[in-house]
Amino acid sequence: MNDAQPPALPVTQIPPLPRGGGASGAGGKVLLNAIVAGLLVLFGIWMTVADFSHRGDLLFQSSASFLIASLFVSLLYLALIGVAALPKRMIIGLNVVLLCRMAMGFPLNGWLGNTVGSRVMTVAFLVLALVYLWQSVGREKRVGVRPWFDGRHSIVAGVSWVLVSVLSLPVLGIGYVWALGNLVGDYVRIDLGGVHLVERVLEKDGQRIHLVGMMHVGEGTFYQELGKRLHAPPADGGRRLVLTEGVSDREGILPTDFASGKTYQKWAKMLGLESQKEFGPEVAAGDRGPGLGPQPGELGNPDIVWRNADADVSDLKESHRELLVGMLELMGSGNLRDFMMSPLAQTSGEEVEDLMKNGLIGARNEVLMARLEELKAGHSEIFIPWGAAHLPDIEARLLGMGYRMEEEVVRSIWRFGK
Repeated sequence: MNDAQPPALPVTQIPPLPRGGGASGAGGKVLLNAIVAGLLVLFGIWMTVADFSHRGDLLFQSSASFLIASLFVSLLYLALIGVAALPKRMIIGLNVVLLCRMAMGFPLNGWLGNTVGSRVMTVAFLVLALVYLWQSVGREKRVGVRPWFDGRHSIVAGVSWVLVSVLSLPVLGIGYVWALGNLVGDYVRIDLGGVHLVERVLEKDGQRIHLVGMMHVGEGTFYQELGKRLHAPPADGGRRLVLTEGVSDREGILPTDFASGKTYQKWAKMLGLESQKEFGPEVAAGDRGPGLGPQPGELGNPDIVWRNADADVSDLKESHRELLVGMLELMGSGNLRDFMMSPLAQTSGEEVEDLMKNGLIGARNEVLMARLEELKAGHSEIFIPWGAAHLPDIEARLLGMGYRMEEEVVRSIWRFGK
C-alpha cells in the first residue's frame, strides 16, 4: 500500500466584503456623492459668474447665489454628522471656504480688498467642488469604499460643526468690519476695544486744515470734547473757519423723522449711545437744518466762523433722491416687511453703490471743496468735521492742491467695554 496522503485541495481565498456592504452599497454611495458634488459645482459656477459680472465693490452685490449655496452647504454639513459616506474633509473645507466668502473674502479682503478677496474665495469653492466631483465619479471612485455610518466619523463631524458654527460669528463680524473699512477708508478704525475715528492735519503756506472723522451716533464725551476744541480761541491768534456737514432741504423732500433727527436718536438709543448734536449752544433764530452750527458772532468770538458747506438734497440727481428717501424711510421704520413690500427690494447693488459713492459722497464733496475755496482766505486754521466716509476723497483733493500731512490723532467714539 502506498501510505502517501492525497494532495491537499487548493484553498480559495475569498476577499472580504467592502466596508460599505458590497457592490450595491458602493454604487449607492457613489451616486449620492456624485449628485451632491454636481450640485456644489453648479453653485460654484453660479457664484463665480455672479462675482465676476458684478461691476463695483462686491460689498454691494445683490446676487443671492452664495446665500442659497450657504444654506445648501449648511444642510449638507448636518447630514455629514450622520452619514459617513460623505467625506468629512471635503464638506468641512467647502463650508469654511464659503464662510470666508460670505465674510467678504476674509481674511484676504484685509490685503486685497473686498472684490478680489471675495472672488478668490469663490474660485476656491468651485475648485474644491470640482475635486469632490472627480473623487466621486472618477476611475478610482474613492468615495465608494466609505461606510454608510460610523460612530467616530459622527463624533468628529459633530465637534467640527460646533467649532465652525462658533467661529462663524467672529469671522463674519471681522470680515464685514474690514469690508466697511475698505469702503470708507482708514478714517474709521475698529479693534477689540471699540470704534475709533481719525483726525488728520494738513498744512500749506501756514494754513492748517483739520479733517475730523465723524459718525452720527457715538459716545457723548466724543462730541462734547470736540465741541470744546472748536469753540476754544485759536491757539495761534488767527481766525478759525469751521465747515459743517448737514444737507439742507429747501423743497421738504426728506422724511420728517430724519429731518428732525429722530431717526438717529432712535438708533443711538438702541445701541446705548448718543446722536450727534449741534456743536454750538442755542442756534440763532431760524431753522437752518441739521449740523449747521452757530454763525459768526453767535458765540461772542468773531475769530471763529461757522459755515455750512453741504449740498441741498434737491440738487442731487432724481434717481439718487428717490432712492435716498426710500432708504431713509426704511431706517426710520426699521420694518423688514415694509422693505420687502417696497420698490427698494428690487434695487440693485450697483444702484446703491452709485448713490453712496457718487451721490452722498462725491456730489457733496464737490460742494464742500467749492465752499472751502470760497472761504479759506484769511483763516489760519480750518476744521472740517465730516462723516468719515467723505474724508479719504477730501484728503486726496487737498494733497493734490499742495497741502502736506502734518499729524494724525485717533480718538475713540464707541468703546465696546463701556
